[in-house]
Amino acid sequence: MQSQFFIRNILNSMIDEGQRWLPKLEKHFKSDVVSIYGYIEAEMMGKVHILCERCRSKSRWEDLTLIISTNGGDIGGVEYFRDYIKPLYKNVNIVVVDKAFSTGTLLSLHADKLYVFEHAKFGMIDPQVENGHSAFYWFNSANERIFNYEADAINEGLKNEVYEQIIKEKQQQSDLIKNYIDRWEVIEKVKYTAWEGLSRCKIVNTRNEAVKVILYLLDVRGSRDHKTNVRPDALWEMGLRYEMLKPMQSKRENKFSVAHAYHGSISLYLKDPDSEMYQAGNRLSCFTQSRYDQYY
Repeated sequence: MQSQFFIRNILNSMIDEGQRWLPKLEKHFKSDVVSIYGYIEAEMMGKVHILCERCRSKSRWEDLTLIISTNGGDIGGVEYFRDYIKPLYKNVNIVVVDKAFSTGTLLSLHADKLYVFEHAKFGMIDPQVENGHSAFYWFNSANERIFNYEADAINEGLKNEVYEQIIKEKQQQSDLIKNYIDRWEVIEKVKYTAWEGLSRCKIVNTRNEAVKVILYLLDVRGSRDHKTNVRPDALWEMGLRYEMLKPMQSKRENKFSVAHAYHGSISLYLKDPDSEMYQAGNRLSCFTQSRYDQYY
């Protein structure tokens, strides 16, 4: 019992340490600050909404800064953010501390100002159909495999086992096409949500730049898989604008040093085997925190 109490105190101290950095983050970003670590979906965004409303009732800031670290989630979370959270504020900043994959990238496209750490990564926003693979990428690779099997069948004198492999691959492709058609509505929703973000924000300057960024991240040609990491500078070349947060020579606190300290405290907590997030043990868990409260 004493051991559990001791562990609980350590975990609480990690959370408290992170929370102590939030007022400093608010001062540097001149905004309310809320962090999101983990899976993004509508229910969790509902909790973020509660935190934001509480911040709005107690603070003098008109802007919001979201600190995010996520492998992705569900498009419903981004839609919830767009419809209910973003209207609460004049501007929304998003800080990507290490990763904003999949839905995290889609959420980042709704920022009025985007900040990224030096080694941060984005991801593809195309729908997945097979073991986390991109619909377009998997469709193209299935076509390539069928072509190779047919070539092998000719070279090997049309052996029965090769025929069977061709039939199996064609069936897999047929199932994939059906799955792809079923998800066409999802693809259109992703395109619309991405456009809604970029067309109303200030991280691209022109319509053409917005289109380039969206098409690159959707990758309808299927040349990159959904699990592909996207460097910020690749998006910069297409017109996506952000501010890079990097270590500075000065010993004075700055946006990077405070955000880095906060991220370090929360990361230690989330990786601790006794924390709620670690014990949840699945990709659907999430942690969100403001200076007033936090939810799991």
